[in-house]
Amino acid sequence: MKHLLAMALALITSRAAATTPILVVHSYSQHYSWTKSQDKGFMETLAKDPGLDVAATTEYLDTKRRRYDETYAKEYARFLKMKFAGYRPAAIYATDDDAFLFARDQLSGIFPGTPIFFSGVNDYGVLPTLGPSLATGVFELKEVVPNIDWLRALDKNANDLIFLGDGSSTYVAIENEARKALGSTSIRATFIAEKNLDHALARLRDLPGKYVILTTVGGMTDENEQVLSLKEIVKRTVRTGRVIVSMEDSYVMEGVLGGWVTSGREHGRTAAKLMLSYLHGTPLASLPPVLKSPNTFIFDDRVLEHSGIVLPPSIRSQAVFFAFPAGVL
Repeated sequence: MKHLLAMALALITSRAAATTPILVVHSYSQHYSWTKSQDKGFMETLAKDPGLDVAATTEYLDTKRRRYDETYAKEYARFLKMKFAGYRPAAIYATDDDAFLFARDQLSGIFPGTPIFFSGVNDYGVLPTLGPSLATGVFELKEVVPNIDWLRALDKNANDLIFLGDGSSTYVAIENEARKALGSTSIRATFIAEKNLDHALARLRDLPGKYVILTTVGGMTDENEQVLSLKEIVKRTVRTGRVIVSMEDSYVMEGVLGGWVTSGREHGRTAAKLMLSYLHGTPLASLPPVLKSPNTFIFDDRVLEHSGIVLPPSIRSQAVFFAFPAGVL
């Protein structure tokens, strides 16, 4: 009997020792659809690996609600240092710009030597700071040119474009890339960066142009400075009567046409593959960051039909289509 108990205890101890602890830090809340899609892609990819038993612990910075700055970062880091006393993750997964900066600048001090894997980072300017043993991951590029190309192919008068965003650090990175891409074109672009949705829509009201391109809008607030749900933000933007083009898959809701979008799920999957390679023995220095964002065409069939838009075969053949029933939002 004692022998059997010893064997059982040894088996339990062996299984516990084989568990690989992972710390996941998301920039936004657990309810934000882009965050959920990255997390889902990441976790389902790790779960498919039969050689690892991953135990993930997850934190949410919620920086659509509270702007990320040095004060917030230091206070949150102080809290985590106390919370995770004695905890040692094998790796850190950070999603989007704020969580990556937090992991790089704060968590690297709490968990020295722990590699950081990221996805959804828009600021390519952080590349020189990664270092061969600090971090790698997947960059997110909300590509302006493919969206302009397909719009101009369908509508030769699509010369006035409006880019709408919430003014967050992610938005700033997107606008910078968009301005670079638009530099050599004849497009007349207007960039609206507003935290308050009412202010943004008021600015939009008097502008020329049929098309509004959503960049990142999840941090927009009401008149009381309360963060609105993504569904409410999109619904009110759709009600302006413009054609709404998305640069992110989580914004393709009822009334949104769609476009060449970033895919949260693919970002999570790609970051997980990098982490799995590391956990199975590949040095971090041999895992360069993925610079080409895993983007795709996604459209709402019903909006295409309502707008009278017929996609060229080259786009239709590779696109993903949805048809949201009326009243989804």
